[in-house]
Amino acid sequence: MSDQLLSRVLVPVATAADAAATVAALTAHAGDLNAVVAVTVVAGDGAPTEAERDEATDTLGRVVTGLAGTGVDVDTRVLGGSIVEAVVEAAAAAEATAVVFTPREDPGPLGRLTGDTTARLVRESSRPVVALPAPTGVDDGSA
Repeated sequence: MSDQLLSRVLVPVATAADAAATVAALTAHAGDLNAVVAVTVVAGDGAPTEAERDEATDTLGRVVTGLAGTGVDVDTRVLGGSIVEAVVEAAAAAEATAVVFTPREDPGPLGRLTGDTTARLVRESSRPVVALPAPTGVDDGSA
């Protein structure tokens, strides 16, 4: 991977466990990263509830804490709406060089039939979409 591809990445995270896995994967490439814009999307039509916003803020805080000391600038944003649309729009607004994530579990037959989030993101993003290998044995901090 080139330095330019990973210089300013948008990183969607969904849960505390996802944040932990993503941070572990990003840390392996910290030398290539200048900035990370970590986002979490509270899906739905209306504004996020206070509880949803608190959970999202906690999840994003795990990214900030996990990348502390790496020399990577980290910005966080809580987004609302459709996951794919919110991520694509945020990547454009942040002038991200790529959207970077770690793979999540298989969406199952229904997800494959209707077009899972990853496939839609790859199709609809105007930026490269990079899947980093999910590290094994990551402590998500939830215990």
